[in-house]
Amino acid sequence: MPRTSRDRTVYPITVRELQVIDAYDLSPGMRRVVLGGPGVHAHERNGVAVPALVSNGFDDDVKIIVPDPATGEAVTPEPLPDGRLDWDERTISLARTYTVRSFDTETGQLVVDFAQHIAGLASTWAGRARPGQAVHVAGPKASSALPTHADSLLIAGDETALPAIARCLEELPAGFPVQAVVEVAETDHIVQLATQADARITWVVRAEGGDFIRTTQECTLDEGTPYVWIAGEAGRIKPLRRWFTHDCGLPKSDVEITGYWKERPVVTMGDDPSTVDVEATGPRPTAVIHEMTELAPAFAVRAACEIDLFAAIDEGVDNLPDLAGRTGVPAERLSRLVRYLGALEYLRLDDEGFLHLTPLGNELSDPDSHMVTSLTGAAARRDLAFIGLLAGLRTGERASQGGQTIFAELTGDGEIADDHADRVAQEAGFTAPALPPVLDLKDGEQVTVLGPGAGVYADEIIRQRPDLSITVTGDDRQLRRCRDEMSAARRPAVTFTAAPRPGQLPAPADTVVAVDLPGTTPAEDLPALISDLLSDTGRLVMVTPLLDPARPDEHELEDDLRRLCLHGAALPTRSDLEALAAVTGTTLTGLDPVGWGQHAVTFRAGPESS
Repeated sequence: MPRTSRDRTVYPITVRELQVIDAYDLSPGMRRVVLGGPGVHAHERNGVAVPALVSNGFDDDVKIIVPDPATGEAVTPEPLPDGRLDWDERTISLARTYTVRSFDTETGQLVVDFAQHIAGLASTWAGRARPGQAVHVAGPKASSALPTHADSLLIAGDETALPAIARCLEELPAGFPVQAVVEVAETDHIVQLATQADARITWVVRAEGGDFIRTTQECTLDEGTPYVWIAGEAGRIKPLRRWFTHDCGLPKSDVEITGYWKERPVVTMGDDPSTVDVEATGPRPTAVIHEMTELAPAFAVRAACEIDLFAAIDEGVDNLPDLAGRTGVPAERLSRLVRYLGALEYLRLDDEGFLHLTPLGNELSDPDSHMVTSLTGAAARRDLAFIGLLAGLRTGERASQGGQTIFAELTGDGEIADDHADRVAQEAGFTAPALPPVLDLKDGEQVTVLGPGAGVYADEIIRQRPDLSITVTGDDRQLRRCRDEMSAARRPAVTFTAAPRPGQLPAPADTVVAVDLPGTTPAEDLPALISDLLSDTGRLVMVTPLLDPARPDEHELEDDLRRLCLHGAALPTRSDLEALAAVTGTTLTGLDPVGWGQHAVTFRAGPESS
């Protein structure tokens, strides 16, 4: 979000207990709650100094932390000495942000106006608020000055922005030019707005077809340097930012557009449709986004697994100096990782300074477990391809690290490449046994196998069909790995021959089995490769997972993006395969499930006969 041109004052983020002084309706659509009590003054809470409440900005906000609707329990974040609050997910779920309509330093009264909804956590609380009831309030954490540095102001919003708009109009100096557009649900929700400014106020009523977005765009900006302030439902107001910065040419620092709320389903109590069921409603979208996009935990846990930190603690290496010696990481650096893993609840430090694994950490204490191996070695390097997602989307550039592409590292020489080949071979073991029955191979057929894990597939074909002639092809590195993947007893029955070049078979074959061709070939090169392979064979069988757009799976979609980052490849859909057949002039004759999530996709040379 661009920095605003308004001056800002920042305060320590505090929480304080206030009491309801008064509560009444301003209109059928707006309820006012007046708060006050000793908590507005400077005091101490759990050993932390809480300064006196300050609110000098027209759009200052506070978080109203309402008691749990189900239990009535007041849950609050505790203040931290560094000027923050120690929020947890439950406390956040009970907090809602509202504008400070006014604050009187003489009386110590804080006024908050609540737009009324059929069911809203804070609005329901406000509707039931009675004098003497306690509620906790966090903030304000900052105040921004009136935008009187500009030549004029355009301020607009729906009813959730009305408290800020009303306060702004009250506090603007006499004669200051301002246009205000306010949207409300019904005509009787319109209230009197006091101001000494040179104000042109437009009310828009939704019940009459009014739309403040459209009305705001129709406003003519005053001469000079205007300032634009808009708030409301985040999805609705989104187009206005581009409208004012792009279409109207205003600098971003003079356009302040804020989503005050987001439209989303609210689950209410079964016996009380006006009371929100906080747990059933689920986490806030912003909380979900935060959890899904936070990178540090993923990297920290993977790093700990790579250095066998959890395994070492499980074996009794439970102090920092010994852990440093065991992992080869200097103690000072290791202490920072350990500290963070403790905050993530993977580790626990007892009163005597010894480290212990939590249930989460214990899950990662076996370095050979599927969980750990999926977070280390080649698996971790493969997932690192997502660092190149933005470049891959924009330019098709392959993800790289250390001067080479990650795909080249995975498929080249070295420890990572060997680990990757082992993982591919292990996964192939769940598909290869199901392949021979769907191939419908004739006695004595010449079958050539290529691609990652080709040795596993060749081994399984010759095991089930020892009458066939099997050739495995690839470069020297791939052939070495394929030999290692095969049973020693069946290895002599298979011919290993280097390919003259990618896409060219060492000799004609009746059937070519190409493993994961779409995953190891850039999408733009795939048609030519299929054509080349079919020029030397009557049938090409690609073993590949397929993406079903009708039933998208999160992990399959993830794999599709990873392939893009790694090699410009894709996880194909059925329509992609049909398009391949059309562009290569071949016929798609088979699409058979094999193993777990894989398919045998059969192409034959020449177009389909009519």
